[in-house]
Amino acid sequence: MKRTFGRIASALALAVGITAGTAAVADNAMPVASAQIPGIPQIPAAPQLPGLPKAPTIPEIPGLPEIPGSSSAPVAGPLSALNGAVLPREFTVGGQKRQAYIETPLNAGNRPLPIVFMFGGRGNPAMMARAYGGFNLTDAGQNAIVVYPEGINFSWEGAPYAATKRGQDVAFVRHIVDVLSKERAIDRGRIFAAGLSNGGGMALSLACQAPDLMNAVVGVSGAYYDPTVSHCAPGRVRTLLIHGDMDFTMNYSGGHANGAHYFGAEDTLRKMSARNGCNVKAPVNRTQNLNVTEISYAGCGSAKLQRVTGGVHTWYPVAPTAPINAWNFFMGR
Repeated sequence: MKRTFGRIASALALAVGITAGTAAVADNAMPVASAQIPGIPQIPAAPQLPGLPKAPTIPEIPGLPEIPGSSSAPVAGPLSALNGAVLPREFTVGGQKRQAYIETPLNAGNRPLPIVFMFGGRGNPAMMARAYGGFNLTDAGQNAIVVYPEGINFSWEGAPYAATKRGQDVAFVRHIVDVLSKERAIDRGRIFAAGLSNGGGMALSLACQAPDLMNAVVGVSGAYYDPTVSHCAPGRVRTLLIHGDMDFTMNYSGGHANGAHYFGAEDTLRKMSARNGCNVKAPVNRTQNLNVTEISYAGCGSAKLQRVTGGVHTWYPVAPTAPINAWNFFMGR
């Protein structure tokens, strides 16, 4: 167990280290153009050897069939053949083409699987979110379908800079679940979402607008702009927040960014606790474990905040290990 945790922590630390320039400031990050490499001199073509037979022409592969009843891009053959792969898929929602990457466990079989949605921060492509998200290195990688949606302009609704209006990204997620449910057995009672920064706000937007769809959500260093947790549909969704008290991008205590107000971590906890039927006038429980203080209202296990002492704006690879904590929370551990 210690060796497994060590491998996961090392891999996540490497992934986060590679992406730290973007992920650590995900709410403000913009794509950076890489420097152009000087032209490499062309190598002259080698002379053709005489007498060699010409290679035969490879016949063209016929088009792949589209899955009946789906408005997503076609997928080849039985879905069991795709297990263990990370595949790009195209979906049409409201007349607009959207993309997501779908990762199915190698040993999926025919058992109903939960779905975990992982949303990257502002400016983070979907596969970057996979790289630092690390769910494929946890038990989720063997026991859930993990979906990495691509945000339009690499952003998510609820933020002032979002390219989508309220409800559009939520409709995208709902559509993905519907399409996957037609293709294989899905445990629709266990649909989860997690995200970093703007992606954490998106996870809470799902809890707010689609409580009938979501079972639990996790926001890490979340950008909880007012629309993400306001004017919500009635319904309970278990919620875990992970936030550093030295996060100066999305301040632990809340504030303003990009010309808009956002809620702090403890205010967001209070709102989500109330939505889960908890008494927010009850005493607050605080449990210390190394550099993490878990905060919740007395008698309320459905909404928690893990405050990271000295924690900055990031997806935590170790102490706490965000994907492990998220998966354990999803599983009710």
